[in-house]
Amino acid sequence: LGQAYFNVGSHDLAAERFAAIVEADPVAHYAHFGLGLSRARLGDVRAARRHLRMAALLKPDDEHYQRALRRLYHAA
Repeated sequence: LGQAYFNVGSHDLAAERFAAIVEADPVAHYAHFGLGLSRARLGDVRAARRHLRMAALLKPDDEHYQRALRRLYHAA
């Protein structure tokens, strides 16, 4: 559901869904990734970095996570 909200541009609702997943399962790497992207779209760069770093730490071989984190740092 979080991904669906993100895809239609409802980043606040996407962030809520991904945050609920992270709360229930703190090692859910995809939820951290989605929450990071959602927070970035909402302008909360600090939270976005935290969750994208967590996704990258939990699944370091995922190039999507690494790329999103690099883009966020280069944009700042």
